[in-house]
Parts: sequence; structure tokens; C-alpha cells
Amino acid sequence: KNITINAVQPTISAWPTVEPIAYAQALTTDMLVGGEAEVEGYFDWNTERNQTLVPGTHDLPVRFMPTNTNYYAPVDGTVAVTINKSAQSIVWNDSFENITVIDSIVLTASAPTKVTYEVSDMEIAYITDNNVLYCHRGGTVQVTAYAEEDAYYLADTLTRELTILSGKPIIVSYPTATAITYGQTLSESILEGGEASTAGSFEWMDSLALPNAGADWQYVRFVPEDQESFST
Repeated sequence: KNITINAVQPTISAWPTVEPIAYAQALTTDMLVGGEAEVEGYFDWNTERNQTLVPGTHDLPVRFMPTNTNYYAPVDGTVAVTINKSAQSIVWNDSFENITVIDSIVLTASAPTKVTYEVSDMEIAYITDNNVLYCHRGGTVQVTAYAEEDAYYLADTLTRELTILSGKPIIVSYPTATAITYGQTLSESILEGGEASTAGSFEWMDSLALPNAGADWQYVRFVPEDQESFST
């Protein structure tokens, strides 16, 4: 007469433990530390390894696989796994090279969570609500990006240095010149009107020049009041 002898489940005297892991970190066999059974074998996960679990403590399925499967059957159990918030890294590739006072920068740092910005000196530069940086004047500021903490990620910050160079002001309109008599120098002709994108004044390039009679074109220059931020 044939007798069927079923494999027996061995006694598990201690299930393995798992050190806390980070949010979105995949499960691996070597995370299971320790564990003891009455026969030889190994412990492994009995669940999807790439599942994304929210931070907190979860009881996850594990299985003891005996080496001798002819006599011993697998044993299923659970282990407690603590999932912590994950660290995040800000990626920020905006170019800060050759920025002048007339330039603006659309800030495009990215992270898994919302990013906000701050400048160290708002008298030199400022940032709008839609993340555009504008310059007031020349100088050096620290620009910091903040990735906020949420239910899944820890906060992160990244600070970059921005040196704002002097730039050419925009000339909206050039001045007109009062008439002078032949033989008089340009210094006798008064420049009137004219408009630029910053405060300043127009002056003759060569005030001692003696223009020809009639309409005579001469060079002028705009001298900004803020010499640190704007060039002539």
C-alpha cells in the first residue's frame, strides 16, 4: 500500500528584522537580517519588491524557504518595516553666467516637491511670484532654492552665487541740440530731452569740437547715475 507523506512546516523561532528604509526604496533580500528556523534554509520577501509604500510602519509578507524541500514546506509570516521620508535633491541648471542689470532669469530648479526661491539682498535683485529674477543693480547675491517637506520627502536647499554685472542702459530716445554759431565749440550747444531706461544724463563725446556750418552730426554719450550697475 502506498503512503503519501506530506512535507512538514518547520518551526520558526525568530523572524528576521529590517532596518528602516526610505520612501520609494525597493525591497532587497539582504535587508532581512537574522531570523532562525529549526532547519536550514533562508528568508525572502513574499511580496512585490518595487512597490511604493507611504512612510510609516508596514507588516510585509516574508517566507522561509527550507533547503530540503522534500521533507520541509515553506513557512509564511510577516515582518514590520518602517519606511521613512526620502531625501530629495534639487536639480538646478539655470545659467548664472554674464548676467547684467538689464537681464532677467526664469528660475527652473526642480525637485519631487514644490520649489520656492529667496535672494540674500533684495536691494540688488528680487524674485517675482512666478519665479522670475530681476536685477536692481550690480553686485553679488546668494540665490537659494527650497524644496519643501511633504508626506513623502524631506526638505532640501541649494544655494548658488549670482554676480550681476553692469549693463548698457537702453536708450529710448536721444536728445536734441540747441543751435550754435560757426566757430563755437559743442560745449556751447545744450543737449535737451532724451530718455534712457535708468537715470542719468547725455553729454557730448568731444565738447571742444568745432562743428561745420549747417547740420552736423556729432557723437553723444549717456552717463548713468548708477555707475556700478550701468556702463556709459
